[in-house]
Amino acid sequence: MQLKKAFLFLPLFVSLAFAQWHPQKSNTDASLHGLSIVNGNVVWVSGTGGTFVRTTDGGETWQAGTVAGAEKLDFRDVYAIDGETAYLMSIGKGNESRIYKTTDAGKNWLLEYAEQNPKAFLDCMAFWDATHGIVVGDPLDGKPELLTTSDGGAHWTPLQSNTIPPAKNGEGSPASGTCIATYAEEKGRKENWRAWFVTENASRVFHTADSGKTWTASETPLVTGLNQGVFSIAVMDADRLVIVGGDYDHPQVVKPNSAVSDDGGKTWKESSHPPAGYTRRTPTLSASPTRTVAGSLERKGSS
Repeated sequence: MQLKKAFLFLPLFVSLAFAQWHPQKSNTDASLHGLSIVNGNVVWVSGTGGTFVRTTDGGETWQAGTVAGAEKLDFRDVYAIDGETAYLMSIGKGNESRIYKTTDAGKNWLLEYAEQNPKAFLDCMAFWDATHGIVVGDPLDGKPELLTTSDGGAHWTPLQSNTIPPAKNGEGSPASGTCIATYAEEKGRKENWRAWFVTENASRVFHTADSGKTWTASETPLVTGLNQGVFSIAVMDADRLVIVGGDYDHPQVVKPNSAVSDDGGKTWKESSHPPAGYTRRTPTLSASPTRTVAGSLERKGSS
């Protein structure tokens, strides 16, 4: 199975009932996975082969590039600060899991973090602001790996595992690039910053309301089993969230694949308007707390 990508599709607008899309040439043959929208003009995308793609004119033109020394890496996630500054996260066992940063629009990339544990596998990253971020990886010693930075990625520090609920058998976060999300009130205290990450094979949502000091885990109504569960989460505010997922091996089979929460992720209710099948990403949310609007940068192919 391969993930193919021929064009970028960017929404011109999204409403509850209608959406209009314009295909745009990405100027790369790489499979594209990560998406970070800074504003209506600046967007960054990441993908296989150490690839990143960037626009600063709302998608009229796209500039594709490759990170030197990372040509064999799969950049599953990207987080952009502006048109000049962005982070890339690659997936893979051990040293293949890395975090890079550019401050000159991709001309140069600094390797800020590389896993040293051969069993480690990073899955997703998110940021509260330009300098404070969090990364989730597959469980190590029975608990999800969590790293945080408070200095723009110069240092990544593991969170104390005694505050993180243990993973169930086979449970882990999917390497979807959108398996973790953050939220910070505009004038809120750092001590109250929130984060959520999701898991497959158990369909749970882990949540912190104190910048990662303590964590809880809640059950969801999504399908649970091998290669099934929650694959993506998106946050509207501190209370309203959406999760999507399903059965990766049988994407067309109708199973519980999306849910919403209106209490900050403590409880979840199956969506009344779910996607048609397995869904991997939720880059866009509607204003309705009961309807899910989801999209993706990729599609499955058989060749």
